[in-house]
Amino acid sequence: MDNVYQTPAAELVEAPASHPFFVTSTRKMLVLHFATFGLYTLYWFYRHWKAHRDATGDDLWPWARAFFQIFFTHSLCRAIANRLTRDGHESWDYSAVATVYVVAAVAAHVLGRFTNGSVALDLLTIAIGLLNVFPLIAMQRKANLACGDEQGQSNARFTPANLIWLLLGLVWWSLAMFGFIMQ
Repeated sequence: MDNVYQTPAAELVEAPASHPFFVTSTRKMLVLHFATFGLYTLYWFYRHWKAHRDATGDDLWPWARAFFQIFFTHSLCRAIANRLTRDGHESWDYSAVATVYVVAAVAAHVLGRFTNGSVALDLLTIAIGLLNVFPLIAMQRKANLACGDEQGQSNARFTPANLIWLLLGLVWWSLAMFGFIMQ
């Protein structure tokens, strides 16, 4: 006779280890970066540092590293490069990619302070900020490789939250274009 009070017997399956970095497809990253005028970058850095903290147990504040990203870009790239090397991938000389990102981010910020209504400078500032996605793509590709999902397929679909950001971005772009037309 079966004991109705016995704990059910089931094979315990260990949960898969979390990725050491944020995995996403470059297509999704490009769309969200352009749609949000680069604001997605804050979230992108936050998610990388949170995944890194969760995987390593390092004592760090992901939101602070995202907010002050220009000071932590090189260390994020170094962590990705170290993981790649540890896992037997070809070494990655990340310094040029990280430096281009930091210099372009600072240049866009500084230029933004001196536009004084100049449409040409406004457009240059926006262009530098948006084109700064290319170093981010290089970083993301290496992070995806380090996580074993080279194409970022595990996070390639747009979620409802992504669609809300895309809608807000559409409004933001419309207002920006309207502002440029009205000047």
